[in-house]
Amino acid sequence: MTDWDKFTDRLAEQLSTLPDGAVVTLSGAGPSTSYVVHSQVVQLSDAVWGEFQGRPKSDRETPFGTDSTVMTTAGWQPPGNTDHGTNWWIELPWPSNSANYRRLATMIVTGFRRFHQIPSPTALTYDAWNTDARNHYYSLELPLLGIPSLRDSQKLPDPPPAPVVATRPAWPSLEYDEVMTLATQLISLDPAWQHDPDLVARTFRWVMRELAPGVYQLDTGPETAKGYLYWKDGRAQALEIPISTPIPDDDQPRLGYRYTLLTPTLYEALGDSTEPPSTYPSETTWVNADLRLVVFHTLTDIRLLLVPKR
Repeated sequence: MTDWDKFTDRLAEQLSTLPDGAVVTLSGAGPSTSYVVHSQVVQLSDAVWGEFQGRPKSDRETPFGTDSTVMTTAGWQPPGNTDHGTNWWIELPWPSNSANYRRLATMIVTGFRRFHQIPSPTALTYDAWNTDARNHYYSLELPLLGIPSLRDSQKLPDPPPAPVVATRPAWPSLEYDEVMTLATQLISLDPAWQHDPDLVARTFRWVMRELAPGVYQLDTGPETAKGYLYWKDGRAQALEIPISTPIPDDDQPRLGYRYTLLTPTLYEALGDSTEPPSTYPSETTWVNADLRLVVFHTLTDIRLLLVPKR
């Protein structure tokens, strides 16, 4: 029995113990990948959702096997679903039996082992969370997996608890294709934007106003969300653009789930980065010779940050 076979057994058993509302993210990178790979399982009240990150656009033609055949044969549905964006996905009924959890575990392992060529489950970490009856966020320990917790390995604190809410209001945010388009436009900006603050506003037709010396506010949306252009000594320091409004109920699992779906979008649009991926779980970074583009989430929203390299 290989290490992956043993991990499949442990993963199936661990998934079968998840309580309603639990979210589990598995992450890893191998020697043949220049990006961190993510898979996520969400335990809903009536279903189990599984998702797996697609391969970056520039990596799709590499000789790692027939991509779509590997994933579809394993049981994954192809990307493009409204709920799952650019990820491979599966939705299973819940309550579920051991055969379904075994099936999902095998699909996840296929994604890491064959689709992304990660050589061993020792390259994986996990993050898991849930909310209690008062809608307070807390981390979950998953000892059956036999791999490190991302929070323990990086000594990350738990996010603060979310307030109690009766309903979940709508949360305006850009769709996946809109994020991909925006990211592509940002890295294609005329380099003169770094010396001409009006050029960004003209290019995207955003209303801009100077809030203070070196700080310009942009009416970027979505809805009433604002972006910012930071300026110093006649040069742009950074361009910060929200791709969501503040989440109305400070629901950390909801925010984390949305961010995880968006994580592969940056590589989907731009291809491989010229630098290794960030190991910080709340940001995804893409770098070329001139620019650094980051997708990150705060405690309340998700943003893009464009930083010129000096």
